Amino acid sequence: MDLKNLNIAIIGAGYAGAAAAKALSIRGATVNVYEQATQIHEVGAGIGLRPSSLAQFRQWGILEVIEKVTSPSESFEILTATGHPIAKETWPETDAYGLTTRFVHRGDFIDTLIGVLPAGMVHTGHKLEKIVDHGDRATVTFENGASVTADLVIGADGIRSQVRRQLFSDQPPVFAGEHAYRAVIDASATHGLPAGGNLRMYLGHGTKVYFLPLLHRGQVSFDVTALNPDSTPNP
Repeated sequence: MDLKNLNIAIIGAGYAGAAAAKALSIRGATVNVYEQATQIHEVGAGIGLRPSSLAQFRQWGILEVIEKVTSPSESFEILTATGHPIAKETWPETDAYGLTTRFVHRGDFIDTLIGVLPAGMVHTGHKLEKIVDHGDRATVTFENGASVTADLVIGADGIRSQVRRQLFSDQPPVFAGEHAYRAVIDASATHGLPAGGNLRMYLGHGTKVYFLPLLHRGQVSFDVTALNPDSTPNP
């Protein structure tokens, strides 16, 4: 598909928006990314990048900079709440791509992706107000008064996407019956938990604890997921 004559507006400068901007700009499209925050800052906790994703970064020529802010992981372990092993498997796709899963802090990942975009491509302080679909193009108006018309608008604005709500459906996200709590702490404060690079999931009664090492940071990311009937956002 020839993208060289396309003008593309991406709403949201998270890792989905930033990665889409990199891929499309490589293909020759004119891309602009619009982010509602006034500045890009560190948020979130640890996430995993599978070999198939890393292979795309290699194709784009940015794998080396991604690897600098990530830690490698060879396998995934499932344990009981008291630490008894249930299963251990190597990450799939490793042999197919010659790469292994790597862990990264969400903030570092976004910073790195934005850092490989051309200067001036990301516009902060642009919160979506209205989007109008003209069929062969769309016009986006922002709360700061700015307005842009593009051949293609990509909604990368999160779980409560305004692009999706205005163009496709105003149905809210479906509550899964669980709350997730995340924290990043120094590895030295883990009180003897294993210090290797593997992801560990501890299973309790209706509770899962994910232990995700960020070795390059000297930190560990925890994700505690527990059953809870409260469906209000950010309770």
